[in-house]
Amino acid sequence: MKAVRQGMMALVPITLVGAIPVLFQQLGGIPKLPDWIVSVANYINNITSPIHFATFGLMSVYVAVFVAYYYAKERKLWDIGAIVTALMSFVVVAV
Repeated sequence: MKAVRQGMMALVPITLVGAIPVLFQQLGGIPKLPDWIVSVANYINNITSPIHFATFGLMSVYVAVFVAYYYAKERKLWDIGAIVTALMSFVVVAV
């Protein structure tokens, strides 16, 4: 449980960075906004969509990596081996 907690705590900065593009995605959907605000929001959304994908789109991969890392660190095992094993297991299960 400690490894899961530490792994999730390591994701907080990633979540905070990923929340910024979500603001611009939702801004264009507010009714009765001037057209120029909607067009600026859509332009910024096009720029920040890779940030959204790199944070929220890959969140499950980050969870697998960080939980495996902190579990290996807690059990005093090889860190890289645990991360590689977790990623391989994730790919097998996710497909």
